[in-house]
Amino acid sequence: MKKVKVMKIGSRVRLNADVDMTHCVYTKGHEFTIVDEGERGFDLKDDDGNMIYETRLMHHKLELI
Repeated sequence: MKKVKVMKIGSRVRLNADVDMTHCVYTKGHEFTIVDEGERGFDLKDDDGNMIYETRLMHHKLELI
């Protein structure tokens, strides 16, 4: 039986498209760790401490690594 990978707190994810935020643009390939999960999606933190909160509307731009 093949093991299915699921996004959850602690998972590492990578952007598969550019994401334009109000303070900056994260480019395709940028990596994050999922640090929390709420009603509005995951909260992400990159290796520099930058955060993206409530990613529900951009969930399709995340891929597990």
